[in-house]
Amino acid sequence: TVPAPASGLRSEARHHIISTASGRAESAPPPKTRFFEPSNFNWRIKEISDLKKAISEANQAYRPVLRKAAIPILYAHWEGHARFVVEAYLKYVARRKINLKNLSLHMRGIALHDFFKRNFSAIPNYDKRAEILKEIADSSEKQFRSFPDDCVNTGANLNFERTAQIARMLGVNFPFEPFDIDTLDRKLLETPNVIAHSAVKIVDEDDLERLFDSVISMMRAFRDVVANLVVEEKFKRS
Repeated sequence: TVPAPASGLRSEARHHIISTASGRAESAPPPKTRFFEPSNFNWRIKEISDLKKAISEANQAYRPVLRKAAIPILYAHWEGHARFVVEAYLKYVARRKINLKNLSLHMRGIALHDFFKRNFSAIPNYDKRAEILKEIADSSEKQFRSFPDDCVNTGANLNFERTAQIARMLGVNFPFEPFDIDTLDRKLLETPNVIAHSAVKIVDEDDLERLFDSVISMMRAFRDVVANLVVEEKFKRS
């Protein structure tokens, strides 16, 4: 597995992956780390910044409901960007057409996603186990060229546990800063559910300001950690 502090990016990657909470555009990463285009992050940060400004400039009477409305939008940007980064990384590896035997164990696990779905809904009998072992052995010479859509499972709610599962799927230790279960599960995900079930929910101005910053930090940290997998070529067998 990969130690995952966002600050651990190699200098050549850090130089090109520049981001700020103010929403300034980022420059493109260098060729070695260009597994994604920064535009996906940039337009999301711009929209989050615009939303903050709209709330602060709104009539005082409308601000409470706008603060409530901001939370599902923030969640949508978190899930959307996290999914984009993971899929961009897998596409980056797939374009290299590496034999499975030369991939890391985590990448081989992703490459064999459909195989596991077919064979492991229950404990196989011994004849089936022989078939499974043969299929695994034969697959080592195959190339990783694509990945099934459902291997990146956000489950409609990319909460703390599902984020951990996706990180572990990639070989990344989780949690890492700034992730914590309180921010992700309770503040970002639970609040819309409380509102949906007709409970009165007041979203505090200071709490929302912190949530804006937390979501931007999570998006950036998750992206930087996955970028580090490219810089370090952690998708390859060591």
